[in-house]
Amino acid sequence: MTLKHQSERVIELTGILDNETAAKVAGAIQGLAPSIRVVIDLHEVREVQDAALRLLLERLVLSGRLFHLKGLGSHQLKLLHYLRLPEDSIGSRSLDERLPSV
Repeated sequence: MTLKHQSERVIELTGILDNETAAKVAGAIQGLAPSIRVVIDLHEVREVQDAALRLLLERLVLSGRLFHLKGLGSHQLKLLHYLRLPEDSIGSRSLDERLPSV
């Protein structure tokens, strides 16, 4: 996981996005100032587990933070559609009510 920039944090993930990694990423994001926009780059991730993506998205939405996801595959884009998030998502707290509860 790599963090970059000042008003924006780019988190570049590699390997597998599982629940453990999603929780670590969410924890790292939680420590940032609320004004910082988060970009999560998944281009180098070889496997994205659905439950982990959902966990990460729920934590981002609940934080009220602006975020952007990059590098999602077609399956993950379908999942975003199912969760009623835009495929090219810049999210905010207003998306909270759109996410089904776990």
